[in-house]
Amino acid sequence: MRIQTEVVRGSPIEAQGRVWVPIVRRTTGGWQKAFVGAHACAAQGGAFAHLRPLGLLEQRGDAERFVAVHDRTRETLLGLLTVAVVVPILLALGAWLTHRQR
Repeated sequence: MRIQTEVVRGSPIEAQGRVWVPIVRRTTGGWQKAFVGAHACAAQGGAFAHLRPLGLLEQRGDAERFVAVHDRTRETLLGLLTVAVVVPILLALGAWLTHRQR
């Protein structure tokens, strides 16, 4: 499998006298497998692409400013995952300690 990651600039968007250029991190990958036999041949393959917004580049005249974009959904999902892992461990530890004292 070959995985490639790069930072890419999107198409400029003009709004309110400014030019906004989206900046994203693009991760792509793919794989392929082929079989050639005496009486048959077969092939398989797959690919994926993941785009993660990093921010916007604001261009006003000669000045440029980078405005970061925070992924609130990612932060929320990581928090939920942490709770989903930690709470069962704490409950199991509490149950074990309760049974141990009896």
